[in-house]
Amino acid sequence: MENSERPSRATRSSSFSPKTPSKTKACSPHSSSCKDARKLFSLESLFADLPGRHRQITELCRLIGPPNTPMTPLFVHGAPFSGKTSVVLGVFRHLNRQFAYANCRSCYNPRILFESILDQISCRRRTAETDYSSGSRCDRASDFVALLRDALVHARSGGRKSDEQGGMVYLIFDNVENIRHWDDGLELISVLFSLSNTLKTPELGLVFISSVSMDDLHHENGFPELLTVFFPAYSEGEIHQILMRTQENPKLYSSFL
Repeated sequence: MENSERPSRATRSSSFSPKTPSKTKACSPHSSSCKDARKLFSLESLFADLPGRHRQITELCRLIGPPNTPMTPLFVHGAPFSGKTSVVLGVFRHLNRQFAYANCRSCYNPRILFESILDQISCRRRTAETDYSSGSRCDRASDFVALLRDALVHARSGGRKSDEQGGMVYLIFDNVENIRHWDDGLELISVLFSLSNTLKTPELGLVFISSVSMDDLHHENGFPELLTVFFPAYSEGEIHQILMRTQENPKLYSSFL
């Protein structure tokens, strides 16, 4: 795969990545191994680090459920800068679950999106040794579905899971509303939303994060049922808590707010 036209960008870490994310080629896999060596987040630390999101954290933990529990796909939506991504990733780290994460803003076309997900599931890292190439070239949604099925079978049989993590593999698609602007974007959104029904793999969990509601993602054939989790905009008091949280001198800093 040619990467000379793709600028380097920082990507969010996933459950297959080291604790500290590093800059990689566009949407390249995040980890050098499939072992999660990161310190787990306690529920109390999530509540403390994410003010005003107690209800959403609790609800996501409930909907994701215990290890090895099949889940209905989730649609997490709310205004921009309302903490959706931080909460979702924090919850998955708290629960110690295996997941692949793709941001549909930086993964700006189907091929980059598909290959990012597939590489993360297969634990392939794009390095100089691999010529920064993906393990599988994938341009079409139909190919992605077929390759994803194979990757999930390999992941489940490859000894990656632990009793604590369970056998589930979760896919997190962030800024999914951006796909609307791609060629046949609504068709692709429909394919992604329908992955559970198409693959019929109970070990697959899906989470979609969006700054728009389901009503704004129109499709003539409709979408399958998704459970929704809404994030309201932060209140003035919650914004104050966020700004004060990391200040060494809260009293002094508060006088400027």
